[in-house]
Amino acid sequence: MKDLLVPIVISVVCALLISSSYNQLEIKGRTSVHACNGECYDNWVVADKERQAQLSAAQATATPADLGAKTYNTVCMACHGDKGQGVVGPALVGRDTAYILEALTAYKNNQTRGQQSALMWGQAATLSQADMENVAAFIITL
Repeated sequence: MKDLLVPIVISVVCALLISSSYNQLEIKGRTSVHACNGECYDNWVVADKERQAQLSAAQATATPADLGAKTYNTVCMACHGDKGQGVVGPALVGRDTAYILEALTAYKNNQTRGQQSALMWGQAATLSQADMENVAAFIITL
């Protein structure tokens, strides 16, 4: 057993040295993909500010239904279908705004409204009041 201890310790130390220095490794003729500093960072900051300004402008002109479509497509569509026809979850097409807001508010407050309430609690927890209103505005357009 003592004969194996020294090679094992040496192997572990070598592995640690290799893994810690690998991130610092630079290959001649290739730019580093792990660093963005100086001019690269300055360009990224400018581009990010422009992207944020465009996003803000788009959101300022978007209707509640437009904003709700984005939320619906990321949070609701997998279970309720792309047209609100219902898949795993019930159909939402034909429901009015009051019904949608009442249901989402109940789910956000962890109230039971059916067999899949536990699933909806987690989904509704991520939504703000504005998100719920926008989703409802989108659903009535389906």
